[in-house]
Amino acid sequence: MPTSDIRATLSGDQGARLNHQFQPEIPGSNINMNMMVAHNQQLQLGFPQPYLDPAMASTINWLSNDLLLDTPGDRPTADRHPPHSSQGGTIDSSLGQASWLPPVISADQTSPSLPEHFYQTPSGNTSLGTDVDSPRNFPRDAAQSSPPQSRPCNASQLSADSYIDGGGARLPKYRRKQDPGLRPASLIDIRSQLHRTDGQYKFSFPTIQELKEETSSEKVAFNFQIEPAMYDNIYQSFIQLCCTENFLYPKFENNVFPSREALSQFIELYFDSFQTVYPILHGPTFNPNACHWLLTMAVSAIGSYSAGIDEQDNCSAAFHEFLRRAIHIEKEKCRLGRTPLWLMQTIMLNCVGLLHGSNEHSRDFALDSIGELVNISTREGLLCASTQSRLPTRDTSQDARWATWVEDETRKRTGYFIWLLDCMLAYHFEGRLLLSLDDGQAPLPSDENLWRASSADAWRRLYDKTTGREEVSLYNAVLTLYIEKKLVTNIGEFGHILLVHALYHRMWEVGDYFRRPLSFWNPTAKKQPMEAAIPSGSVWLPGIPSYSRWRNSACDCLDILHWAANSTIAKASGLEHPTVLHLHEARIILLVPFREIKTLVTSLATEKVRWSARQQTLEWHYILRWIKHDQYKARLAVIHAGASLWHVRRYSTDAFHEPVAVFLAILTLWAYGMCHSQVFPDIRSRGGPDENLPSEPTFFHIDRPCDDELVQIFVRGGQGMKGNMTGVGDICAPEGPRRILHVGCETLSGLTSWGISKRFIAIMTRLGDLMACDK
Repeated sequence: MPTSDIRATLSGDQGARLNHQFQPEIPGSNINMNMMVAHNQQLQLGFPQPYLDPAMASTINWLSNDLLLDTPGDRPTADRHPPHSSQGGTIDSSLGQASWLPPVISADQTSPSLPEHFYQTPSGNTSLGTDVDSPRNFPRDAAQSSPPQSRPCNASQLSADSYIDGGGARLPKYRRKQDPGLRPASLIDIRSQLHRTDGQYKFSFPTIQELKEETSSEKVAFNFQIEPAMYDNIYQSFIQLCCTENFLYPKFENNVFPSREALSQFIELYFDSFQTVYPILHGPTFNPNACHWLLTMAVSAIGSYSAGIDEQDNCSAAFHEFLRRAIHIEKEKCRLGRTPLWLMQTIMLNCVGLLHGSNEHSRDFALDSIGELVNISTREGLLCASTQSRLPTRDTSQDARWATWVEDETRKRTGYFIWLLDCMLAYHFEGRLLLSLDDGQAPLPSDENLWRASSADAWRRLYDKTTGREEVSLYNAVLTLYIEKKLVTNIGEFGHILLVHALYHRMWEVGDYFRRPLSFWNPTAKKQPMEAAIPSGSVWLPGIPSYSRWRNSACDCLDILHWAANSTIAKASGLEHPTVLHLHEARIILLVPFREIKTLVTSLATEKVRWSARQQTLEWHYILRWIKHDQYKARLAVIHAGASLWHVRRYSTDAFHEPVAVFLAILTLWAYGMCHSQVFPDIRSRGGPDENLPSEPTFFHIDRPCDDELVQIFVRGGQGMKGNMTGVGDICAPEGPRRILHVGCETLSGLTSWGISKRFIAIMTRLGDLMACDK
């Protein structure tokens, strides 16, 4: 069973009494990771891929028979039997049953060792100095490494696709798709490709060599080939906006522009990558020559991230700057009327690229654009409840009915992706939510099989099966999930991803309520001194029984979603779909103080906080408190962090959210490893025999397949167990945290299509350097 069923509190006689010396809560901090690397230097960050096959509980990640055999250290595993899941009972205790820690800690209960300025949370923007570009001995030199792609199996040793073919072990069924365009140079140079010159950025498209034949297919030539007339329209707009002197925009450095064939292949790559995770556009009817040229360009821009271009940063920056200028013109044209759907989709896709690139200035612009996009979508009613079906019933051809349905479905999907993007900003960039769960009143997007129907006849056959089923909004689907403990029918994986983020919304609402001082005040007509009426300290949310019950309920909802995901994985013979990563990441978002960890790491990397002073920061003490007083949920999050790394290494779709998911997973493991020995100093030699658990395991492989029973043992009593990772060893050993950062850089070096990966690599590299100097 999914491990979030394990409740996070043991009764008083099952563990040592918890002390309350740690500072409980920190104010929210806006983290602006201004990690621009000096323009005249570069980080050498290519890595050889080690044998990294992280594992997870049998139900938090469906256990496939095909263990990794395509990486260094390959060895036959045919004789291994997958462990069987057991429906073990949950721990007989719950956070929601008792207030095991005071929800509010007054100032005199905080650690006396903290200085007077302890509450000053680091803030502001600080760029890394040039020394960040000298990783010294932290990452190995890229010249001696290979790209972190799955290596081909040795044909002489592992030639059998099935056991009956006679090999000692069969080949794994699913390995990470090779990127034909990825080159070592793209991993070596992690500098920002845009350099400030008197406050101005310089833009230019690189000369794109002929793309690999693997990226071309009959589908491109037939469905998504841009015609000369459309290409001429796009190119003339580019010349007018980007290559002609005007008072609004600086000229590009040259008039190089991608060829018509390149743009067409980028569109194909969009539908092969981005569309598989976020199915917003209708592939069977999408015509790049019939829609507005701006949408065609936006789709090409997002598709280019999967093309493996040498100068990806330059290419994407030029794409998005061209789009930004054209969007501004089109918005002026629509200022007095309704905003067309294609323009909202263009702004939406452009924001995705700007937010997850390496340009800090562009990210700030995109954050502003999201606010405008939310206002437009609200005004156009994309998420409003539909009063009646627009589907005609009489005297209408089947093709017309299909076209009407596609139009309505596209509006819903566009509106919900805007809602999803707004929610993601809250944990990607600490943005403030602009939309709420209450806004999700439109029916959830339909099942992907219905959405992918390639003809009116195929659509009709599938649509008839849904006749009579009530369309359910996101808001009502969450109610059903919480209260009735079941998923609504007739929704696809995109709907499941929306439900995961709806759980975030609800938990953030609950957390915000309890953080407000008036939530602890009982209204009365009597005058009261404020100091006596409301708590004066910070709020430790896990110590509030009601909050703990809500969090446990959210974990139960995630389990229900994960069971559905496991069913899909089983039907796909073990292939994990993109929803699985969202489910693993959800345990990190809900169970880990990730904002505090990110604040600490960024402050250390940018030297706003000296490494020697880290233990005096508010964030450090918050992490200590999390590991000690929320230790069961902390270890559960560690398991899902390892599962996140496993998924990205093996089933990556190169989606824009993957670098953030890896970064949060690595920070979770790093923080746990850094603080564990300080929180549990009395643990004897880690991994040694334990008198209290003579028959229990003494170590746990975070990145190896394991059964549910072992997961429960680790969550329940893992403070005395070794948590091992391949390439790291014991994550809580003295060298463990630094090695975790190294593994994080290795993993992210395979996700450099999105510029934000390089920013995360720079942060972790700098942090690793600081740890190396502290020896």
